[in-house]
Amino acid sequence: MGKTEERIAALGLTLPPMPKPLASYVPIVQSGNMVFLSGHIPFKEDMKSLFVGKVGVASGYSTEEASEFAKTIALELISTLKGEGLRACSFTCWLGKKCHLACLTPRPRLLAQAT
Repeated sequence: MGKTEERIAALGLTLPPMPKPLASYVPIVQSGNMVFLSGHIPFKEDMKSLFVGKVGVASGYSTEEASEFAKTIALELISTLKGEGLRACSFTCWLGKKCHLACLTPRPRLLAQAT
């Protein structure tokens, strides 16, 4: 078990299997010493179903639930790196697209949960 796996286990988390793309795109591309990851979405535990809805809507998800989705996606990113035999020293940029109400104020906090 490597340092990453040890740290994830210490946090009480587990790595999901590497997610399969749901469309026609490449989830990981390496260019020199940079790796670009894309298309990672919040899968449910079966790695086939998705969490779908809006954050902050009465019938949607709470900010706390959305924060958990961000953690799930971060673990999926690590699984993708491991599945390709790569490792990351650090993440340079997080770009997250979220479907939410315009008046929802803790938006940056949701993406920060992934770090």
